[in-house]
Amino acid sequence: MKNYKKALLAISVLATFPLMAATSDDKTIYVTTFDDEDGENANACSLREALTAAYENKAYGGCSAGKTAASVTDIIQLQAGVYKITKPLTPRSLVSIYGAAATNWDEKDLITGTYPKRTALNSTIQGNGSFGLIDTTAGKATLTLNNLRLTQGKSTRGGAIQTGGTLYLNRVVIDNSSATENGGAIYLAGINSAVGITDSVFSENQAPTGAVLGMSCLDNLVFTPRTITLTNSSVIKNGGTSSKSVLNFCGEPTVELNANTIAENTASSNASDGGSIIKFTGDSLPNNNSSSILSNSSSLSLISNTIVNNIAYSTFLYDSIGAKRLRYNLLAYNQGYSCRYLLGELAEKATANVGLWYNALVKSANSDGYCYMPYDTLKDENTNTVDLSNVAQATVLTGLQAATDVTAFMPMYFLQSNASNPLVNLGDTSAACSSEDQRGITRLADSLQLLESNNNSCDIGATELVRLSASDLSNTNSSQVALIDGFTEQKDFYQNLLDDKSTQAEFLTYYKIQRDLYAQKIIDYKAAQKYRQVYFDVFANSVPQEIQNNDGSRVIQQFSADLYTVKAEVLGTGQDVFSSGNVNNLPSENDPALRCEWNSTLQQLVMYRTDDEQSAAGDYSYCKYTIQLKSDPSIQSVGLAQASFVNIAPIAVDDEYSMKYGTDQQVDLDVLANDHDNGDGSSDQINYPAGKKAFYVYPDGVSAPIKFGTIDSNLTIVAEYSRACPDESGAMCYGGKISIKPKNSFNKFNYSITYEFFDADAKLSNTATVKLISTESSSASNSGGGSLGWLSVLALMGMAAARRYRKI
Repeated sequence: MKNYKKALLAISVLATFPLMAATSDDKTIYVTTFDDEDGENANACSLREALTAAYENKAYGGCSAGKTAASVTDIIQLQAGVYKITKPLTPRSLVSIYGAAATNWDEKDLITGTYPKRTALNSTIQGNGSFGLIDTTAGKATLTLNNLRLTQGKSTRGGAIQTGGTLYLNRVVIDNSSATENGGAIYLAGINSAVGITDSVFSENQAPTGAVLGMSCLDNLVFTPRTITLTNSSVIKNGGTSSKSVLNFCGEPTVELNANTIAENTASSNASDGGSIIKFTGDSLPNNNSSSILSNSSSLSLISNTIVNNIAYSTFLYDSIGAKRLRYNLLAYNQGYSCRYLLGELAEKATANVGLWYNALVKSANSDGYCYMPYDTLKDENTNTVDLSNVAQATVLTGLQAATDVTAFMPMYFLQSNASNPLVNLGDTSAACSSEDQRGITRLADSLQLLESNNNSCDIGATELVRLSASDLSNTNSSQVALIDGFTEQKDFYQNLLDDKSTQAEFLTYYKIQRDLYAQKIIDYKAAQKYRQVYFDVFANSVPQEIQNNDGSRVIQQFSADLYTVKAEVLGTGQDVFSSGNVNNLPSENDPALRCEWNSTLQQLVMYRTDDEQSAAGDYSYCKYTIQLKSDPSIQSVGLAQASFVNIAPIAVDDEYSMKYGTDQQVDLDVLANDHDNGDGSSDQINYPAGKKAFYVYPDGVSAPIKFGTIDSNLTIVAEYSRACPDESGAMCYGGKISIKPKNSFNKFNYSITYEFFDADAKLSNTATVKLISTESSSASNSGGGSLGWLSVLALMGMAAARRYRKI
């Protein structure tokens, strides 16, 4: 459960993307001018020209051809700055447009605690308020936008974007755009249109219908099917008193809204207008699809959203058409109805097709922001619906936080951290909240901590109240040699990037930090190694604490030895309590040979034994550890560490010997001289078992640990000792003085044999190779090797011809 630490490989791959992009195989189309050119200047590539080059699969204006296969998505890369366009952009092929990277590789992100730090967007496509910015209805192609702001668009439909194909937005801001009819920010046109949105912001967008999102309802008199997802995004301050809706759904959509903040939007408050922020109705009587604008096959899923402080006659308007599923939403504190059934009094009689699980609603009709739900829906929900009828907003929710680095640059609310907040730790995993909150933080709602009395579960709303949470961990000792080798590989990896002259300057600081990190790890881990030591990275696998500033913003206290202390306590050895989940089965008797320590230098919990015992089948060793916030020691969490101790295979290393030509060519083999069992630990470590041998010793005191592979019939091997191998394979093992020689004293050939060996605990090593090199063969090799060069061949042919001539 690595919630805040990215996998090293993923970081490494991400970090090398710019290097890959700089190669000669790079097919990215780089936009080099902010001017809105269209073929008149061959010395610069504009965004409009880049779209043409991508569509025509050939160079255009000052742009390269990009990827010339029609079925492949072209990548268009923008610079930081403002692209002021003079008319709509019309992508007609598969295109992904990237704004300049909104990251800083010199600093860690305040939310994830890893490199790079996310920064505000710095690439903008700007209109002049008289035309739409992007229109894909002609080509109906898939368009992806990343790290971009779109602003000041205006059209009849789709003020910023009108799409006839699939649209993906990732870290996109659309603001100050409008439509005179429908879709102030986005309009989905036709049967091929769909949209997927993540980590984006919509603000100050206007339209009479769908101030943010609108769509066509019918195509050839058939409901238009499409998929719509809005995830980890903010919809803030859109619409107006003349808007009938902000998010307007019709046709046959499958809609999922997950972990979003939808707040401070405005629609008409007049009952006759039916103004709503989220509209999901057929505008017809139940079971009357002939006049409905919404299909019975439609569905709407609202999970973990914060929907507050909107102004409209109803914030969420629904009827009996289409399935509605609401889980873990904060849907309250709105002016007007928070929820309203379209046909009013029919709600008591009709089946509204609404499912509710663990939502926070105002259930009293006499309270502001009343959520009007049919009786047949609410009657069974009393046990898991939080009633906010008499709960002040300020007691459960902070004010709206500005878009900064602690909110992933999206406006959002945080839950108040008071112990009595009814929105914190609700429900169970059977009715799941979103897996991540709006910032991208893993909720850990399904984590079970055996030693904690108050396990974390889902919070209601878009943001999770991040609390210090130590995870229960299980691990086994691994090879100490492989561990150091891995650190060395990583150090060399980053050093190679630093040595590469094509490495971009913005990554150099990060690469230096990573190189130095792994160089120091090599030093620190070598100094701290103990025999068969098990490591637990408790910081990487636990959740840190967040604290609230005076302005209501939240800052995560990322794990470090400066901010947290960790204490460890030995529990003992016994049966597996992780599989049973029964903490009462933890060992109660002391295990005098078991040690558990916190190493602040490594920032690792380490467990080891002072004896040489391996874990018996089904048995585990246990330690309890406690993480404590230094600034407030009352904030702490307890985790359980489970370890098993196993024997690590020894390591055999290849050998090479010379056989001197003209002698008996006997070679004394000392193959074990460079072999070792340091995967478990070396003999110079403090807790290395006294008197333990690196190689297997038989009960009679003879050491014969070497197991040879097939030996060439031309070789003879003689060993001082031989015994049946301890693995009961029937093979013979050898030890003591061992010699090998060819049967032919004038041997000119090279040989190789393989071998393995057993460590003191009868664990078999890897296979190594022994090369036997004849000096005669080596000499021949130095003058042309084992095969004749072409001059030698010609010379031999000449000699043969001369002999034949003499015989004539």
